[in-house]
Amino acid sequence: MPREYSVYTILPLYLIRKEGGKFRGRTRLQKLVFLVQKEMNDAFDYGFKPAQQGPLSYKLYQRMQNLEALDLVKELEGTTHSGNLVFRYELTAEGKSFLNYAIQNNLLPSEVKSAADRILEEYGTLPYVELLNKVHSDHPAYVK
Repeated sequence: MPREYSVYTILPLYLIRKEGGKFRGRTRLQKLVFLVQKEMNDAFDYGFKPAQQGPLSYKLYQRMQNLEALDLVKELEGTTHSGNLVFRYELTAEGKSFLNYAIQNNLLPSEVKSAADRILEEYGTLPYVELLNKVHSDHPAYVK
């Protein structure tokens, strides 16, 4: 598996696992992956573009659809306390096995794992609106 392919595939799975195998929010995933990419000085590029909710990567969105089609992750619909639609990602048994294999075989570079860990430590527990505000204020060029 080429190294570039592994980062694009494995990083979102890694973030989901670090959140206990269940991850709440498409937009939250987009923002955290964006922050990891920036933490890595764009060493890899998901092709984030400016959008109303801040940086948006169709490449990441497509990758998540592919991971679901491969039965590595499930996307589930739910609602927030205020009644808004929210999507949740869960690793499947196959996804957990694949991720374990990838990590054991160093398919996700250690510097990317470290950057992801730092981003989750700093931003992972922020409420949704605070995360958006932080990303928007730190990266205004990505907000339409």
